[in-house]
Amino acid sequence: SGDNVIPIETIDNIKEKMVEEPKEKYASGQLWVWEEAQLDHKYIMGIDVSRGDSEDFTSICVIDFDERKQVMEYLGKIPPDLAADLAFKWGNLYKAYIVIDITGGMGVATARKLQELGYRDLYIEGANSADKWKYNPKLLEKIPGINFNNKRSQIVSSFEEGLRHGFIVKSHRLLNELYTFVFVNGRPNHMKGKHDDLIMAMAMAIYVGENSFTQLNKADEMTRAMLDSWVKNEESPEERPVELRRMANSDVLNPHITHTASAKQMYKEYGWLFGVKKT
Repeated sequence: SGDNVIPIETIDNIKEKMVEEPKEKYASGQLWVWEEAQLDHKYIMGIDVSRGDSEDFTSICVIDFDERKQVMEYLGKIPPDLAADLAFKWGNLYKAYIVIDITGGMGVATARKLQELGYRDLYIEGANSADKWKYNPKLLEKIPGINFNNKRSQIVSSFEEGLRHGFIVKSHRLLNELYTFVFVNGRPNHMKGKHDDLIMAMAMAIYVGENSFTQLNKADEMTRAMLDSWVKNEESPEERPVELRRMANSDVLNPHITHTASAKQMYKEYGWLFGVKKT
């Protein structure tokens, strides 16, 4: 139509080079799996929930954030509580970080059910994902998820940018939605009579990955670096600072060396350790 949200050349590239049949199908053919969970890979699950009896579908998409590709997809008409059961099972298989669209209230029931089931890796809007393991009683009052309509432009922009830069889409069901995902009165939406449920699920996963999950990765890297610095007590004497090497050879740190200097002299010599200036 010329009004596609995703550039037509990007969609054609996905069709020609990326889309492929799933390796496994479950749930009467509604749930497709291209790749099983890989150890140490980071996965994000996006969930767009419907009532289960309307024209819209409940959609679930799992992406491999490390490899930038789609690995699992569900599309079907199930009520919110069963969507939670499905998300709980596959979320645990992939150890996925889950983000749910709570716009309109359908996703709220799914989010609360996942909490009741004890699922912990749930995206909470406004929470600092880089510090998500810190206990915060105020977060218990919040409903996990994201209000898609409040961040529609940012989420769709992250989705479009991700696909344009080679994010791998495997599903031909999602591909079909891309062709009919257009600007309607300047707003990204599906054509009349078409759907964008799978787009919403993947778009949320990519958005959270780029804007929240990345912060968590940076926090993990900083923690590892700090731990490495603590462990680096095994360096050779040549790697130690000059002052510490001097001290290692003196009677201050070596009790086996005979004391040859008075306590007053040593205090003058090494007082800098205690914030004392030499006089």
